[in-house]
Amino acid sequence: MRIELSWTVCASDLRATLCCVCRRRFERGVIEADLISGSDRLHLGEVCPACLARGAEYVERRMQSNLRFSIMLSETQIYMEKRAVEEDLEVCPSWEEYRVFEAGCGGPRYATAEEADAAWERGEW
Repeated sequence: MRIELSWTVCASDLRATLCCVCRRRFERGVIEADLISGSDRLHLGEVCPACLARGAEYVERRMQSNLRFSIMLSETQIYMEKRAVEEDLEVCPSWEEYRVFEAGCGGPRYATAEEADAAWERGEW
């Protein structure tokens, strides 16, 4: 596995995308960092600058964690979808209730993902 850097081709490529390591959205910059697998050169996704800055060991650990989570998620997703079709939807907020709740929140809880991570680690949510 390797991370290859490349120069973004055109301005329309400067958009939000998902990091294949931390699975968070980030704004793609002028340089792309692509995670490539082995000799077959399978493109696994883009790596955000924050994950790249944390280094190879972090990326490897996170990818191993992602795999365990994906396996669990697959099994859980099947179970949840079966449950969803077996039950009636008893509570469903209206669009108006959604908008009122949204207006009351005033924005995200935290300004950055790093702040949210720190709050999570402190057990604040």
